Amino acid sequence: MAKDAHAELLKTIRAYLVAGKGVLLTGPPGTGKTGFVHGLRGTKMQGKEVYVISMIASNRESTDIGGYPVVVDGVVKFVPVDWAMEARQKLEEGYFVIIFLDEARDITPPVLAALNKAVHERKVGDFEMPKEVRWIAAANSIEDSTVGVALPPPVANRWAHLGWDPSKMVGAWCQGMIANAY
Repeated sequence: MAKDAHAELLKTIRAYLVAGKGVLLTGPPGTGKTGFVHGLRGTKMQGKEVYVISMIASNRESTDIGGYPVVVDGVVKFVPVDWAMEARQKLEEGYFVIIFLDEARDITPPVLAALNKAVHERKVGDFEMPKEVRWIAAANSIEDSTVGVALPPPVANRWAHLGWDPSKMVGAWCQGMIANAY
């Protein structure tokens, strides 16, 4: 059963990513959501090797997402951040690029606004994110998060919400831990 649930979740995530829809995995803390996403590295999607850029969203500032303000000829511009440039570079190298936002429920409002713009408007500062970049976020369930609030509807409604049930993932989790030598 565990292997079937893992395979079905992976199939569902792949379908959303190929369609260009961001995925939000929600479940209890410490049950393998992050490891699952990191486990996508090196697999294939649309015939390309998956490359995952991972960041803990709750440790970020809005400029880490929306770009750094600089004055150029008297005009404020927003310089794109390293992870956005890395995503573009990896796409150019032929990878299927996923940006992974961990701890996605515990984000401050300014960071959430910057993330919403990056994910859904594809703007990181004055840099336009390539449309081929895909997004996965992971969050603890509301009762287990440090903030304990739901994402606001304008943000939540733009993600495909998938539940993470650790009781169905135990076998796959153990196999992943052994395979990755953790």
